[in-house]
Amino acid sequence: MKYSLVMLSCSFLVPFYLEANDLDYNSAINSSFGNSYDFYSFSENRIDLNLFYKNFQSWIQYEYSNPPDIGFPINDIRKFRIEYDSQNLLIKLGDIYEIWGRGLTLNQMDDQVTNFDNGVRGFFFEYNKGPFLISHINGNSDIWKLGQDLRIPIYNDKHNMVANRVHYEKGNKTIGLIYLQSHEEHMKFNTRDIALVGHKTKGLYTSWSLDNMDYFIEYVDKISTEKGMFLANDSLK
Repeated sequence: MKYSLVMLSCSFLVPFYLEANDLDYNSAINSSFGNSYDFYSFSENRIDLNLFYKNFQSWIQYEYSNPPDIGFPINDIRKFRIEYDSQNLLIKLGDIYEIWGRGLTLNQMDDQVTNFDNGVRGFFFEYNKGPFLISHINGNSDIWKLGQDLRIPIYNDKHNMVANRVHYEKGNKTIGLIYLQSHEEHMKFNTRDIALVGHKTKGLYTSWSLDNMDYFIEYVDKISTEKGMFLANDSLK
């Protein structure tokens, strides 16, 4: 099979600043285009807008892709988040992406190259007082699985996640405790084969920084319970 492919990708940042009333904002545009004589053509356009006002920050991403490189065509607001950040308090509403410890328990990312997105849309709360830091996440997500053509997803998993973390830091030593609970509607082979899966994860990490080296240890214990349409509860640790 012979084919030709032309690809064009560009991104640039357009900054704007308003000094009045402590209001700032900036924007970025990312465009990708590929054309072939057979089947693999795509056109992706994403616009990011960030607004800053005193302790508040907001982010919104609009996407027009017809079709995208991977995934479904879209002409809508794709992501958004509102943040409030003070000296001891951080609150986020919208699309949440966090990495706790080194990511063994929680590592959220939005990788548009592979169409992998395990972030959640919900609520994030963090309180920092002295050596202690307390974090909480509560949200939902849909994780799409790719089909055989590696472009269009064929099924997805729906998650509801609650996670808590207590982090202690003093000098060059840190220690953290994490508890994460997730409920998942897992689609196995078709839309009729759905299993209800529960995950309970407990994590512990600690680090020690020296002049010439750093130590980091993280341990995670996870128990998953599956309940299918014709199956009883089955636990796997």
